[in-house]
Amino acid sequence: MADSIETANPTTIIVQKQTSALGIGATVCGIISIFFLAPLFGTLALILGGIGVAKKQFVLSGIGLLTGVIGLLTSPILYAMLGLSFL
Repeated sequence: MADSIETANPTTIIVQKQTSALGIGATVCGIISIFFLAPLFGTLALILGGIGVAKKQFVLSGIGLLTGVIGLLTSPILYAMLGLSFL
């Protein structure tokens, strides 16, 4: 009789805290791109910022996108690669 009673398995619910790591990474890469290696860090800022916006991390990802664009637009390395050295 005791063998026919099934015991219920306890259910564990794991709640994952949402972090803004993509937004932070985009912002840091964007700020670095303004001063140093803009083709590398600006591109990373745009990629991370785009993924962050898609995951609804608007504030820091938006700042990362903005600083990434500023870094790319003000990059003398990028101008030299495109042959726009007269600017």
